Amino acid sequence: MATIALFALLMHGPVNTWFTGLTVEERSSYKAVCEQFNKKYSPAAITLWRRMSDFWATEEQPTQSVKEYYSEMCRKGQEIEATDHMVQYAIMHGLCANL
Repeated sequence: MATIALFALLMHGPVNTWFTGLTVEERSSYKAVCEQFNKKYSPAAITLWRRMSDFWATEEQPTQSVKEYYSEMCRKGQEIEATDHMVQYAIMHGLCANL
């Protein structure tokens, strides 16, 4: 129950309103709260598809350093839960050929 209390303490604004609107049964365990949270706030399938498409289409810009590009791709990879290999391949695909 301490975990749920901490979860509730960290909720602000609309998420707090959502949390306080949960039934006692829905707040019965941390796992149940997480399931309800993911059900409410997880992105729609089309959003995930767009993020995945954007991830694979991202190319290093002429004014962008390799370090900046790498950081951007790692961030985008985390958003779509890409594996390390997927991120590596997407980075290699999108690097500029300015040698």
